[in-house]
Amino acid sequence: MVTDRELITQAVHDRLGGWYDAVVTRMDQALHPGLIKRSPAEGGGAILAKHGVLQGCAEGEGIRAGDGWVNIDVADVCGSLATAVARSAPYREYLHL
Repeated sequence: MVTDRELITQAVHDRLGGWYDAVVTRMDQALHPGLIKRSPAEGGGAILAKHGVLQGCAEGEGIRAGDGWVNIDVADVCGSLATAVARSAPYREYLHL
């Protein structure tokens, strides 16, 4: 039987693996339709909806960004809610699932 933590870890791998490998379909299935991603990037930060994240994936931003190494920590699971932290080069993602 697959545990909740294993399903959460797989979803995070799909999200970040899709980004690093530029596989839009893999990333698309892992992202919520109402995704809003906030980043403290240069120039005051960035706010992207799902479409913008998928566009960056399609353009290969993830391939240029890092080597695909990802460490995932499932921080908390409470019923149908979860929080995970994914550490990779160069990102740290705080994901709410």
